[in-house]
Amino acid sequence: MGRKESSQLAVPQQKVPRAHLRDMVIDTAMSMFKERGIRSVTMDELSSRMGISKRTLYELFEDKEALLVSGMRKKKELETAQFSAPEMQRKTILDLALIFYKQVIEDHKDVCPQFFDDLVKYPKALALINEFHQSDRMRGRAFFQRGVEEGMFRSDIDYEVLDVLSLLNTKPFGWLEAFRSVGFDKAFQTLMMILLRGIATPEGQEKIDDFLRLHGGL
Repeated sequence: MGRKESSQLAVPQQKVPRAHLRDMVIDTAMSMFKERGIRSVTMDELSSRMGISKRTLYELFEDKEALLVSGMRKKKELETAQFSAPEMQRKTILDLALIFYKQVIEDHKDVCPQFFDDLVKYPKALALINEFHQSDRMRGRAFFQRGVEEGMFRSDIDYEVLDVLSLLNTKPFGWLEAFRSVGFDKAFQTLMMILLRGIATPEGQEKIDDFLRLHGGL
């Protein structure tokens, strides 16, 4: 980043409430991590970018991993709040799956491969990912059952088996090398579409086709 952009991002810490400053640091750090990788971004660089002292930064976050974990938790909390909103709950489960699908594709378009390479080197971050996966699995059965009841998902699929198979894609980044050649966003897009089409009823497949036409096929 150039000197001009860095000065625009500087934050006069005395004018910003501490909770708000913490959020701003998280957002800036996560953006930098995704653009360049985690290990290449230093706390010195981040404090300079934010226009705050290193002491202030370390008072907010004890180290880079604590900052990374906070960023991951914040994203998960925002995602949970978004999909728990009343207007979302009025949608079919397939609508919610497609919205989530589109959102994840958009989120991963600008993430560099180095981010994922670096992520596996932070044990607390990996533990949090596993925590998220376990929580998502607990809700998975209700998710699929609701889809069946709404006529969007097929009733002749053993969803317990599907849940076990899904673990192959959630083991901490064992698929990195396989996905690197095609791009993470394209790989995820293909896998998600295979999954959704595979479990969708004819009515559900029509809804998927309508969604893809509306969004240009993603």
